[in-house]
Amino acid sequence: MALSWFTPHIRAMRSTSPLLCAAVAVVGATPRAAHAQSAASPAPATAVVLGSVYDSLSGGPLRGAEVRLDGTEHAAVTDAAGAFRIAGVAAGEYVVTVDHPAFDSLGVGLPYGRVRVAAGDSIAVTLATPSVATIARGLCTGLGVDTAGVLLGAVRRAGANVGDPTGLLAGARVTARWTEFVPARATLGKVARELATTADASGLYRLCGVPNDVAVQLTAAPTPSAGVADVRTGTTVVDLNRRVVTLRNVTVRVFDRDSLSGAAATAGAAPGGDRATLVLTVVDEAGQPFSGAQLRAAGRDAPLGVSDSAGVLRAGGLPAGSQSFELLALGHAPETVTATLDARATTTARVHVGEHVTA
Repeated sequence: MALSWFTPHIRAMRSTSPLLCAAVAVVGATPRAAHAQSAASPAPATAVVLGSVYDSLSGGPLRGAEVRLDGTEHAAVTDAAGAFRIAGVAAGEYVVTVDHPAFDSLGVGLPYGRVRVAAGDSIAVTLATPSVATIARGLCTGLGVDTAGVLLGAVRRAGANVGDPTGLLAGARVTARWTEFVPARATLGKVARELATTADASGLYRLCGVPNDVAVQLTAAPTPSAGVADVRTGTTVVDLNRRVVTLRNVTVRVFDRDSLSGAAATAGAAPGGDRATLVLTVVDEAGQPFSGAQLRAAGRDAPLGVSDSAGVLRAGGLPAGSQSFELLALGHAPETVTATLDARATTTARVHVGEHVTA
């Protein structure tokens, strides 16, 4: 049966994050012939719409997207391969919509299209989001995508449930810092650079023009408040690794004046009920356990933990939220370790020591 091409359609955007309305392009749409029916078996009264969705941001399948025949109960969620299948579709013409939480949270609207099916049809459709460069230029006008990228995401309060809008920190100040090497007479000099923005009413931030060829320190801090006594987390390190668009959420643990005891404030630990634990398995270049590696927090000399003979390093009593640590090992370059810790939970990770350094 005939299948109309998907027509890009711009839906109404959220006023809180009017970034971009992205078109989903139909890469291919193929009606599959129904199986031959015997005289004793009537032809199926319904059709099947199936296919896959490709995500240009990740360069792979788009998992968790909802594909729906608008105005009906017919819907399916894409699997790990980006595939979907909608069965039991009555003959007729339908509006097909695609939604995904990640695109939703960024204010990127996905379009709809029309599909016409007949009883017994099996329609195969391949969908794709726009190119990364198209999305980036829509997010940031005039962006030179060869050397710069877009860094965006949400700022959340540690401990808030995912999906809870009260956990988003509207008005948080988000800053990206990095170091550039510039010619200085006969050598190269270091110049500190930074970009800053303010999260919108939905707690979303967007930084345009972040270099995509160096590591960037990303810091988020809530709006100053009389009830805020301390902010212990909200720092992470991001390597865009030549990507044009990078999504990175930042979690901030904010302590009010009533939650911090004098001892906790002095020791730099979180209150008892909010403590998090980080357990690392430290290995060398060959993947073997590495003992004696130290984990340190920025601005603190005392190690948070030391890896044992099995390479296991345990650091407890940490505040929840996004954090950046330094892994130090004798004879090896320092290695940055980033983690987002949950209160009253243990986060585990496998890390390598830095490159071997010779005298």
